[in-house]
Amino acid sequence: MSYETWHDIQTLTIGYLNEVLLPRNFDLIVANPTQLKLIGSIREGGEDTYIHDVLAPLLDITFAFNTALGHFRAKISLDKAHQQYKTDYGVYANGLSKKCVVLVAEFKPREGRQRQESDFIKIGKEMRTMLNRLIMIYVHNPVVCGNLVGGNRISTFKMELKASQIYAMVQLSDLPLIRNSDDLNLIPLLVAKLQQVKEYSLQTAQKVQALSKLIRQGHTSVSSVPTSWINNNFYSVQKVKNEDTLQ
Repeated sequence: MSYETWHDIQTLTIGYLNEVLLPRNFDLIVANPTQLKLIGSIREGGEDTYIHDVLAPLLDITFAFNTALGHFRAKISLDKAHQQYKTDYGVYANGLSKKCVVLVAEFKPREGRQRQESDFIKIGKEMRTMLNRLIMIYVHNPVVCGNLVGGNRISTFKMELKASQIYAMVQLSDLPLIRNSDDLNLIPLLVAKLQQVKEYSLQTAQKVQALSKLIRQGHTSVSSVPTSWINNNFYSVQKVKNEDTLQ
């Protein structure tokens, strides 16, 4: 089914709002500004425009209505030892002196993709760095999340430490981006998948805050897993020039 006119698009998106009015759930908060953004920019602009005009504001809205979470949109390094890994978007446990990041997002248009290391590998390294930091401050059984946008698709992931140096990175969803008016029926599914990673992020953030409260009260804590399980090694692929071909 095609939605070619303003009236068609408004009818569809307002219908989504009506569906969530009665249960009074979180989707209503997200759906209202989402429909306005999508209607205004769905016909024009490339992947980069979509990310900055639609998806990034949608992430802001998703994580803005809980005081336990804060978010940032900037190229910020997650670890001083690995300055080359800078995330495009992050969600952290709010109210602490240091940012404990629980979710990252990478936005990569086709023309901006890395040649030597895939964005999937990059976000996996970022999630492992986040997880290691949480374990080192004794957060119990933390789970971190990631959103990867590229190639006209958005994928969501979670990661947790299952055994010694065994980091389980699980893909939770893989959806096409909303590219035109025919894709508007994807809005509820996209919102639901973002809500899923928000719940994981919120659970971890609440564990961080509970730990911080115990420490302020003079209590001590121990790690839920042996710190020897952590793997801090990073490996990167580099292009090596073949001298024989230059002769």
